[in-house]
Amino acid sequence: MLDSQITTASNPALLRQSVTRPTEEIWEYDRLELPFETPLYRKLRQKFGDIKVLEKIFKFSRETSSSLGSWCSDWIWSYCLSEETLPKLEARSNRPLMKSIPNQPSCDTEAERIREAGAIIKEHEFGDPVANPELLSRKVLLLRDQLLRRFKENPDTRCIVFTAQRHTARILRDLFKKIGSQYIRPNLLVGVRSGGDKIGLDISFREQFLNVIAFRKGEINCLV
Repeated sequence: MLDSQITTASNPALLRQSVTRPTEEIWEYDRLELPFETPLYRKLRQKFGDIKVLEKIFKFSRETSSSLGSWCSDWIWSYCLSEETLPKLEARSNRPLMKSIPNQPSCDTEAERIREAGAIIKEHEFGDPVANPELLSRKVLLLRDQLLRRFKENPDTRCIVFTAQRHTARILRDLFKKIGSQYIRPNLLVGVRSGGDKIGLDISFREQFLNVIAFRKGEINCLV
């Protein structure tokens, strides 16, 4: 928020005496599976794998199958091909398709195919990660168990879950809204940046600012 101050101590030894050091814990989980293709991934890849604007989503979806699990791998499509996102993808994909049969005109465009992909996602059943925990990776299940235990022991707990990628933050926020208890009130903070790949992540600065305020007040207690 460009409102920071830096203060240093003249004697670091005195600082250590007056500041409580945080307690660090390491949570270990079993080895993750190798990345794999879910049935939804294979279906989309077979029909729309040549569409360039979907290339990064396909890559992230496959990587996520290992780190987060099959449900999360599929869930990315729910907002990257949502009704709100489709017009932006269509605007970037108006290239006519090559003719598959000689002397037969082709009126299809990538935009039309993207709308077809969106219709598939709209009808897709993603499954229930609460009833079927095998849809989640061991890493995510460990995070769930640790957070549920801490929030149950102390409902006033607040936490920040850091992720390496913006899409991961969005997926975990959505997931914990589904699998979290009544104690966990999650939301998202990924910042606002210009350019780059923002498919499904167009979050305004105002929304981000309000999430920070809500976290300070405790209305949000799990910020991803």
